[in-house]
Amino acid sequence: MVLPLLVAALCLSSVTGSAPLAEALDDAAALAASPLMRREREQNNLKLEGRNPDDADDDDANADTKGDANADDAKPDTTTKVAKAAEAPANDGDAKSEDKGKDVKGEKKEEKKEEKKEETREEKKEEKKEEKKEETKEEKKEEKKEEKKEAKKEEKKEEAIRRPQWKDVRKALTKKGLADATPKLAPIPADKNAGKIKDGKCNDFQEGASGRSLGEFNSFFKKVTQEQCFQNCDNDGACEQAHYNSGDEECHLGVNAVTSAEATDSFTCYAKNGFGHQLGLNVKEGFCGDFQEGWGGDAPSQCDLRSTLENSQKECSHWGAEYGLSERGCWAKCKENSACTQAVYEDKQGSWSCLIGTKAMTGSPGPSRCSDCNNKCFAPTAFVTKAIATATAKGKDGDKGKETDGDKGKEKDSKKKEEKEADKKVEKKKEKKAKKEEKKEEKKAEKKEEKKEEQKAEKKEEKKEEQKEEKKADKKEEK
Repeated sequence: MVLPLLVAALCLSSVTGSAPLAEALDDAAALAASPLMRREREQNNLKLEGRNPDDADDDDANADTKGDANADDAKPDTTTKVAKAAEAPANDGDAKSEDKGKDVKGEKKEEKKEEKKEETREEKKEEKKEEKKEETKEEKKEEKKEEKKEAKKEEKKEEAIRRPQWKDVRKALTKKGLADATPKLAPIPADKNAGKIKDGKCNDFQEGASGRSLGEFNSFFKKVTQEQCFQNCDNDGACEQAHYNSGDEECHLGVNAVTSAEATDSFTCYAKNGFGHQLGLNVKEGFCGDFQEGWGGDAPSQCDLRSTLENSQKECSHWGAEYGLSERGCWAKCKENSACTQAVYEDKQGSWSCLIGTKAMTGSPGPSRCSDCNNKCFAPTAFVTKAIATATAKGKDGDKGKETDGDKGKEKDSKKKEEKEADKKVEKKKEKKAKKEEKKEEKKAEKKEEKKEEQKAEKKEEKKEEQKEEKKADKKEEK
């Protein structure tokens, strides 16, 4: 009986600890001590009554059996106590485990809630990004539409500028029935260089120009077109001929009159005043007689190379060494001025100069004004002798009519010169306008190219953004 109690006490101690073990051992000792104490008491009582304790063995056995039964009946009380003591901490452990499980479940629920919140936040961010992208796309579309509208407006303005006014007037008149719907076209202007160009090199070619020094940028030009070459000759007053080499794209200017061209591969000859033109230069050694400096204005004036005024190079009568004019360049200055009747070129080393005058010469030129001046006199029409001058003044002989004819010829020549100058001005204006239009067209083309490049760059950026968004979406799906 005692052994089972001890085993139960040991089991209980392994579960609950040292305190319950002591209590269990005390209970077991009490249970073990109670039968012995009872047995001794019974024997003592029998002796006092005068009875034999041995005879009462059967009764004792019965009593023992009864006592054992009673003890067995009492055993459940102690075992129940021990079981209860064992169940109590077990129940506490179960409660603790249940509490722990509840805590874990609560934590998981909270984690899921947080994950859902993060997902909703990310979804909202993505929605905002998509909205912004759509807004930017719409803004870009609107900007493009506005740019197209502005471009159309600019094109209309440019078309209005290009379109001559007479077309608008004609449209208005045709609507009112005051003009024909089909305009009368102006005749095609004649080619100004017709009959002045031949294949081959210019014969009797003498390189030169208005400047004293020859070479590149004066009488020789590289990497130019044929038109540019011939235009350079037209712009130089002393130039009479030019030949162009299409193989090397080189241009040479000359001062001699041209009668024909020698056949040569890749060369073209240009005669400024036509083939067969005679120069007819009236030039004599010495300083012009009866010379009176002037340009047609109130008084003679020195030409200023640094002046930026429009007519500064025309309203003057003396070109100094800083201009570096050649002899033919000086004669050209006189021809360009309708008031010029005489010109003097001074070929003095380091002090070259050109003077023009407006007085008719009545005699031959005199000597140079200095020993090393090397003066030459030029008469644009002809030298007039004193006899002719006096005859024309008095009107006594038939030479008067001849002289008047000469004067008429001078007037005609001056008118022709003025007409040529006016034509040149008109041509220059036309050329300037054409150049301006070409520049405008070039700017338009550049703007269009820039717009195309910008559009390409925008498309590339949009593709990059789309790729980035796709990558982000793929990463989210993987997660």
